[in-house]
Amino acid sequence: MAALLTAIGLTKTYGKGNTKVTALDDVSFAVERGTLTIILGPSGAGKSTLLNILGGMDKADSGVLAVDGSNVADYSQQKRAKYRRDKIGFVFQFYNLMPNLTAKENVELATEMRGDKAMDPVAILNKVGLGHRVNNFPSQLSGGEQQRVSIARALAKNSDLILCDEPTGALDYQTGKDILSILYNLVKEGKTIIIVTHNSALQEMGDHLIRIKNGKIVSDELNPHPKDIKDIEW
Repeated sequence: MAALLTAIGLTKTYGKGNTKVTALDDVSFAVERGTLTIILGPSGAGKSTLLNILGGMDKADSGVLAVDGSNVADYSQQKRAKYRRDKIGFVFQFYNLMPNLTAKENVELATEMRGDKAMDPVAILNKVGLGHRVNNFPSQLSGGEQQRVSIARALAKNSDLILCDEPTGALDYQTGKDILSILYNLVKEGKTIIIVTHNSALQEMGDHLIRIKNGKIVSDELNPHPKDIKDIEW
């Protein structure tokens, strides 16, 4: 398999002088296409900063971020916006749905950005088990159902890479496992997914595990035998 994403020497700092904080310190790794990567670390490790840079929401101070052979680290703000629109699907901990739009309309927002490259919103909502909820508003959905809409929104863009920020963090145990099963199955279908989490139990489900602490990669290893979600406990 070929690398979809390669990071080389990514560095990011905030503040100056005595208030300077190094969020990322010479971070390098590669993610192969069609795999599930778990980026694991405690609060303050630099996970969110890294995810924001991978998704084009922030820019590294230095280093290379190659996605499909193009260095995103050199992109202008306008070009990064196009990268987010065309290349990245996002799944957030707290769903980030528009409260005044139905499930279908929330997904349609993403498809409108992609034009004829997008997927059918209703078909995608059916895929994540919400075919019977297409006309419900977020307030009428459970947390797990809202997260399914969030996944459907990311999928409908038909993007190359799906980035997940603590996708089970706001969910109960069983609902969290259901959401992880959906993500796991998407990888089997060929999607490339990166999950950022502090939950160490999830490390066993990934094809690739990256541990980060104090802005540095402390380990980077492949897992030849990922565990099925039903066999993972936390």
